Amino acid sequence: VLTQRSETITSVEKEVGDEAKELFVIEQVQQKYIQKWRANKTTLKARLIEKNIISRDDIMNALHGMFEGIIAHVTKQLQGEAKMQMYISSGHLDQPIRTKMVDRCDMTAELVLAMIENMLQSHEEFIIDETFYVELSFVELPDKGAGREALSNSANNFISKKRCIISIRNSDNLCCGRALVVAKARVDKHPDWHN
Repeated sequence: VLTQRSETITSVEKEVGDEAKELFVIEQVQQKYIQKWRANKTTLKARLIEKNIISRDDIMNALHGMFEGIIAHVTKQLQGEAKMQMYISSGHLDQPIRTKMVDRCDMTAELVLAMIENMLQSHEEFIIDETFYVELSFVELPDKGAGREALSNSANNFISKKRCIISIRNSDNLCCGRALVVAKARVDKHPDWHN
């Protein structure tokens, strides 16, 4: 188990940028597969190395590199299309920072940093002086099949095939009144309702 864990840590660190390696220690804590939904959840732990902090820009560049690396590490496992979501939790947060469920190509470090920025603008603090957890979940989408043939090619063809739709052709602006009269005639089973 220890060799597997150290291999995982090394593989995460390979994906992470140089700035992130200098400021963060990142290790994979858990990886879980939920067969029912074909979903994977990877949890990583990130800890700040405080002695290497020089400026705020260093931290932002390191966060950007770290999130890019985590996303690259998780997405290299994917074969096809997937939807992804990221949670960031810390002891200082009231609730985790969570991205929307987005397509694989739309999950970027910029998206995650924008979510952190939105949270910071709502008067909440994101203190990076202790360990925080990053959880990246993804659901693999099934391959697209042939599916069923389209029922109709045009709206008129569709309307003519559907028995629940009554098509009313008129040249005046009495659409609502005419629709009510036709509906009442149809319900009362008037012999001439379709005219």
